[in-house]
Amino acid sequence: MTTPAVHDCPFCRGEGCPHCGGGGEVDDREIYEAPTTPGVFDGISDAVYHGDRNSLSSSGGRKLLPPSCPAVFKWERDNPPDSNEDYDLGHAVHALVLGTGLEIDEVKATSWRTNDAKKQRADAYKAGKVPLLTAGVKKAHAMAEAVPRNAQARDLLSEGRPEVSMYWTDPATWVRLRSRPDWMIESGPLMLVDLKTTKAADPQLFRASASSIGYHQQAAWYIDGARDLLDVDPRFVFIALEKEPPHLVSVHEFEREDIEIGRQLNRLAIEIYAACTAEDYWPGYGDFIHSMRLTSRARYHAEELLR
Repeated sequence: MTTPAVHDCPFCRGEGCPHCGGGGEVDDREIYEAPTTPGVFDGISDAVYHGDRNSLSSSGGRKLLPPSCPAVFKWERDNPPDSNEDYDLGHAVHALVLGTGLEIDEVKATSWRTNDAKKQRADAYKAGKVPLLTAGVKKAHAMAEAVPRNAQARDLLSEGRPEVSMYWTDPATWVRLRSRPDWMIESGPLMLVDLKTTKAADPQLFRASASSIGYHQQAAWYIDGARDLLDVDPRFVFIALEKEPPHLVSVHEFEREDIEIGRQLNRLAIEIYAACTAEDYWPGYGDFIHSMRLTSRARYHAEELLR
């Protein structure tokens, strides 16, 4: 987890810059604690948002449900994962596309194997920056430059607010919830946009990965947060950006019935979180013998062989 710090604004657009206000310098320490009241907030650092242990995010809610479990959720909350190259690349691309985020620190090396490269990476993390090898910096810029080549993505990101943080309270359990849309469009009907770097932006392949990861739950979570805080019914769309050249882009939106399924799963996750928190008991996969059946694919394969 990176530490909030003072640094030069890497995206300064002069007077009125949405990231630094035109001063040329960003102080990510200005908001060093998560808000304790409901609202929509600008300028909350990644470290503060992701390090908040007093509210539940969409990704945390999904981690409470199969194929994961509350025990995994609690362990990961108590032991934040270290950054890795994919994570850092995603951060860098988001910053370049959205015009806000952590500054990129280029490490002029071909790998992280040398002690000097490792030290530069560690120093960058301490300074609240995103370390990337030279090849990674080039890739991040190539990916960011590909986004506006998709007319729909370009139009979506032409006007709006980046990385707003929403905090609200679930009325049924009093659990504090949070979300962080990458982009919020307020001119006209409210629309929330999430940028996803992905292996495949092909509509059929992205549909499969989005369904598996639980993006329908994320859409429902963010929509419900906006409903609670802003008393509106927003749309939620994903911009899918491929990691490999030619870095193709596609834009997606779940149908309402799928969002409703995500909403029901979110309700289950919130209830589980509330119960686990109240008892401070975070179960795993169950202390009993699980009865197993072959998957449909394995059964079909066996039947083909045994004909």
